[in-house]
Amino acid sequence: MNITFQSFDTQYGPTVAYAIIMTTDLSGSKPTEGSLSKTYNDFKNGLTRTYVTSVIENIQKADQSNKISAHVGDGTVSRGYVNGPLDPALSYKVYIAGFTAINYDTATDTINEDKSTATVTSFYGPAEIPGGVQFVRSYSGDAMNITFQSVDTSYGSTVVYAVIMTTDFSDNKPTKGSFEKTYNDFRNRLTNTYVTSVIEQQNIENTDQSKRINVRVGDGSVSRGYINGPLDPALRYRVYLVGFSTINYDPATNTINEDRSTSTFTSFSGSTLKTTTTTTTKTGPAEIPGGVQIVRSYSGDAMNITFQSVDTSYGSTLVYAVIMTTDFSDNKPTKGSFAKTYNDFRNRLTNTYVTSVIEQQNIENTDESNRINVHVGDSSVSRGYINGPLDPALRYRVYIVGFTDINYDPATNTINEDQSTATVTSFSGSTSTTTTFETGPVEIPGGVQIVRSYSGDAMNITFQSVDTSYGSTVVYAVIMTTDFSDNKPTKGSFAKTYNDFRNRLTNTYVTSVIEQQNIENTDQSNRINVHVGDGSVSRGYINGPLDPALRYRVYIVGFTDINYDPATNTINEDQSTATVTSFSGSASTTTTFETGHAEKPSSLQTVRSSSGEAMNITFQSLDTSFGLTEAYAIIMTTDFSDNKPTKGSLAKTYNDFKKGLTRTYVTSVIEQQNIQKADELNKMNVYVGDGTVSRGYTNGPLDPALNYR
Repeated sequence: MNITFQSFDTQYGPTVAYAIIMTTDLSGSKPTEGSLSKTYNDFKNGLTRTYVTSVIENIQKADQSNKISAHVGDGTVSRGYVNGPLDPALSYKVYIAGFTAINYDTATDTINEDKSTATVTSFYGPAEIPGGVQFVRSYSGDAMNITFQSVDTSYGSTVVYAVIMTTDFSDNKPTKGSFEKTYNDFRNRLTNTYVTSVIEQQNIENTDQSKRINVRVGDGSVSRGYINGPLDPALRYRVYLVGFSTINYDPATNTINEDRSTSTFTSFSGSTLKTTTTTTTKTGPAEIPGGVQIVRSYSGDAMNITFQSVDTSYGSTLVYAVIMTTDFSDNKPTKGSFAKTYNDFRNRLTNTYVTSVIEQQNIENTDESNRINVHVGDSSVSRGYINGPLDPALRYRVYIVGFTDINYDPATNTINEDQSTATVTSFSGSTSTTTTFETGPVEIPGGVQIVRSYSGDAMNITFQSVDTSYGSTVVYAVIMTTDFSDNKPTKGSFAKTYNDFRNRLTNTYVTSVIEQQNIENTDQSNRINVHVGDGSVSRGYINGPLDPALRYRVYIVGFTDINYDPATNTINEDQSTATVTSFSGSASTTTTFETGHAEKPSSLQTVRSSSGEAMNITFQSLDTSFGLTEAYAIIMTTDFSDNKPTKGSLAKTYNDFKKGLTRTYVTSVIEQQNIQKADELNKMNVYVGDGTVSRGYTNGPLDPALNYR
């Protein structure tokens, strides 16, 4: 989060320091007593919802207009405070506290509020600020919902709004000529800025009572001469909203003639003049009526659950318990699960725990369709349970358990299951009740492993070659589709090619065929590897790049007998025998996960987070002929030109990287005491981007837009 504010003095004297305070507690209008001693680590450990992320002592470095800029989440350290990354799944309120006199605790180097004088407190609301703009980018990154309030000005009524998208962050208003630029100009790299949509009078008049206007960027609609094309998931965008009191269109192109139109105001995302707020959400698949909808956050550490409250023949449901588990071996919670808490899970005492209980007063506050919403991972407390953040590296199953009679243990305030009556149990993974959410990487033995590249335009597929009772498999066809409505390729799919897909003649096409000579070159375990998107040609098929903005299903089809059309060199399915079909989305055979662009030596495993700003690294500790390894340095680089760090790299830090002084830096050092904590296999785990400090190195967040070695 970028924060910009104006430095000023008061009647009590000059302001000597500012504290930036973050909170997920939206109920108050000022920080509570004791907040100034709370740190990011306290917040991460669930000990507080309010913490100081940074103190600014160099006030004299403000610009000529006395503006001070702070970047929350950059991993820097000021005094005893780590400016750690925000949780994308949470909403925050920001407090700016100014001090005319400041004193720090000598033990913790945090602010001693009893001996300091705070004279200025300003706060910024978290969710949508009336009159502002709310931006919600889709999980896929190719679309965005924009909501804003229609306003009239002293120049007259607003008759048209233009929605402008740009990847140029160098200015706070559209440049001259922007209104004639279209999505096609952007696609053809003729401009960084274009109009994606215009909202005209008839649509402005159809707003709700609060005059809110909703726009869906990327839906392919056409308004005047503008195509509302999909966003590029790999790019960051700024949004301009421009209102016009008079409008004129060029008759040749049907685009806005800005010389003959009157724009009366401009609002933009990131603007400090007009308050804007941004929320990023991940959208899941369609909701299954009457069941449970689960939408995991983009960062992976939170989850929205929506389900329908029901009563049973045993009586009204008084309480629901939301249970999380990483154990997929059963379809119901085991005996004793209701006594387990998030802390038990964190301490590895259990795989299953209660994260939240929803009691009568909240059940009665459901909407007209009796839908209940739960946000897993928001650190709230209900009874004896902490609703702690999920681990982004793990897959979870969710149980929803309803009780018609409930009793709590007086010592722990957790559910006493022996004296309670549970009448409803629903769980994720039961196909009748639950939608699917994205999980981390787990290969299913004997099945298909799919690893999509970080850029989204390629995919590695690994599967096991098998023979059947019909004979040996002589050819495999790899089929890609964006159609999720069926579990097998439709008739005619084998004649479809990448060019057909590119020209929008089909949603399903063969990207590659693997013939006998390549099947025989598999490894000892009969594993076959395919790299989708590498541009290779096999028979009449081009293995073209994937579209990063789209989701794909993969079919692997094995043939014991094959025939090709002599005209097109594509498979003649009427004269071929397909005996094996496996597809992604069949829970028994396939798992899809995304990895970052990182080199993987034989003993090194890297898994980049969905948000792109963190990475889990696992490697094996080892000793050498030179003696014991006393420390490991984790070095990150965006320079792919060499296979080893250059001279001087070990002196470079995250702050050097942030300032553009280096492309290579040390993010963390692991010393002897932590090496000794490796597991039985001598495996070491490092989480890059968590904001921790080791020696003189800050383990700052990765830039989601960059590839790292």
